[in-house]
Amino acid sequence: MRSTEPMIVPRRPLAFAAAALAVVLLGTSAFLLYKAYGTVPATPMAEAAITLDPLTGEPATTFKPPVQYQTEYALSGVAAVLAALLSGGFALYTLLQPTDPDSRKQQAQDRLSLLVSGGALGGILVLLGFALFYCWFGDLTAWLNKDDKAKVWKPLTAILIFLTGAAAMFLSAQPARGDERNSTPVRRAVYGVNLALSVILVFALLLVLNIAVGLKLPARFDTTESGLYSLTPGTRDYLEQLNRDLTIYSTVPEEGRGTDVARLLGAIREANPQRIRIKQLSQDLDKSEIASLKAKFKSTEMIDPADGSVRLGLLIAAGSDEAKATFVSLAELFGQTPGQRGSQGRMQFQGESRIAREVLFLTENKGKMVIYFTQGAGEISIARDAEAGGIGLPRMGEQLKTQLSADGTEVRPLTFDPTNPVSKVPDDASLVIVADPRTTLSEQSVNALRKYLQTKRPDGSSGKLILMAGARPQPGSATGILKTGLDDLLDEYGIIMPERVLYASPTNQLPPEAVLAETNPNLLKERNTIALAYADNGFPVSNSRPVLAKPKSERSWKVEPLLITLEDRVTWYEESIAANPMQAFLDLRTALEKGDRAYQQKRLAAKGARSLAVIASETSEEGKTSNRIAVFGFGSFFEDKADRRGFPAEFLATTVNWLRDRPAIANDANKVYGVYEPNKKMSWNQVFLLPVGVTLIGLATMGLGLWAWRRK
Repeated sequence: MRSTEPMIVPRRPLAFAAAALAVVLLGTSAFLLYKAYGTVPATPMAEAAITLDPLTGEPATTFKPPVQYQTEYALSGVAAVLAALLSGGFALYTLLQPTDPDSRKQQAQDRLSLLVSGGALGGILVLLGFALFYCWFGDLTAWLNKDDKAKVWKPLTAILIFLTGAAAMFLSAQPARGDERNSTPVRRAVYGVNLALSVILVFALLLVLNIAVGLKLPARFDTTESGLYSLTPGTRDYLEQLNRDLTIYSTVPEEGRGTDVARLLGAIREANPQRIRIKQLSQDLDKSEIASLKAKFKSTEMIDPADGSVRLGLLIAAGSDEAKATFVSLAELFGQTPGQRGSQGRMQFQGESRIAREVLFLTENKGKMVIYFTQGAGEISIARDAEAGGIGLPRMGEQLKTQLSADGTEVRPLTFDPTNPVSKVPDDASLVIVADPRTTLSEQSVNALRKYLQTKRPDGSSGKLILMAGARPQPGSATGILKTGLDDLLDEYGIIMPERVLYASPTNQLPPEAVLAETNPNLLKERNTIALAYADNGFPVSNSRPVLAKPKSERSWKVEPLLITLEDRVTWYEESIAANPMQAFLDLRTALEKGDRAYQQKRLAAKGARSLAVIASETSEEGKTSNRIAVFGFGSFFEDKADRRGFPAEFLATTVNWLRDRPAIANDANKVYGVYEPNKKMSWNQVFLLPVGVTLIGLATMGLGLWAWRRK
């Protein structure tokens, strides 16, 4: 059973101890305030600011060292002054107060004064601990994020001061607990101190938990429909494995659309906090740091040439020395999807794809890639003033060129001289793209491509090829499919392109000539970067031809389907482009209903997946795999068209990155902004009256229950 005997407080020794503490605190406060407002030697910038008298050449005014104001010293000094006054007041009150003849009353008064003084002193220490913790919060984040322990003692000291104050409040209340039943003022004081201490401790606990969760646990909850604040798997995987330091300086204000940028940067930092550092800069508060960045990164586009100001955007620097850097303006982080028939499309956030491409360019240790597009056989043209190669009007590939250039590659046209039997692919070619020719390639072109694929480059790599060849009529013939001239070359690498057109049973959205292509799910198990980027994306292609993988005995080459058709649609082959694809389907259906097996076998009509594109990789004797060839059985899909919204260019860039053995990073990361529309059938009874009514009934019930309990 707890003893009800009150705790005896030694009066005079406690008063003298409080007086001594007051003297120590006064001396401490004087030292702290001196440190807070002390002077420092003149800096070179301050010396340069001295003005000279134009007549005498002497300084116009006497230079005074600038005042250095330090918040933590000022706060500590003020807290020490308050604590000294409190301790001194307690000592004087204890010594000068007349002694009550009733010893129990006198002890009760002493314990009450100790409770009030100790509780107030503890409150001062608690507030000081909170203030210092706020001032030194940056040192705490440096420790948690970058394991920088140089100044971790500062926030730990603030926590110790806070705990000391809380302990002082708790201990000062203990002597008075024996009188709480006998004295109303004592009881109120004890309960008041306990309430204040409980509120402070709960607030501190919530603060610590929020800081720990916010700094150490990633914010993976993204409730937006488009995943606006989340990274795509490819980008996240690459950043998690990043082995170089990366610093991103942001001059974008955290308001309006800038909040989306800030959230994205937070997700990027959380992917690899040991390597990635985000620094938010204010044009008004961080002028000195911005000035140093302007001097350090003069070669970037961060500085506006018109007035020398710093542009809004992101400065991305790689390496511990930040030797490689680039700038992405705010305008490049946002864009618009192409609208229908020239109308304005929806706004999209393309921050991840734009940042990821720059990060990849800065951190990879590869030289600049040079891509050549063959021209002269009616291929998709990358030059605005290009000729059609002798057939029809030129088809533009400006979107392809722009996308590839944005990925840090150089795109050039390549035209072979048909009169030169020794035509060759330039030595600096990292990749050659044959973009949907409309005439057969010349023998010189084919020989040049064959030699290019077979020749080892000085760095040990071999040539790489992308071929897009849709089903087109053979020029000069009423029937038949275009012969590209590359059949024998592809056959050497285990790839077959039959001269057939692929059709599929129509649906409500797709006619027979349009088949829906999707990535081969088997490639997901191999972590193929193209399959990872477009695992959930299906897209229609027209006038396509099958591309097959030929069984090969050589183990050094691996050929496998990249794109396949849907398994639930019946597909078939035609030997030439059908004048009426719907009629061709009706004829096939009639033949199948009649059981005409010959008609079905001639067209190889079947239900199941067919290969529309293949990829080929080579494994060296040392066991190193190099991606070499990608062949697509369609081509017009890659032409510039407004309704494609840049998807073909992004898909080609992903394929190029696969051939470069690059990771799947930001291949399809643009997020379209949506417009939230409330449910038109919304009922105010459901969204307002019902929850408010239930809440009011609950409060009334609790109040009645409490009233009944107190009455009892």
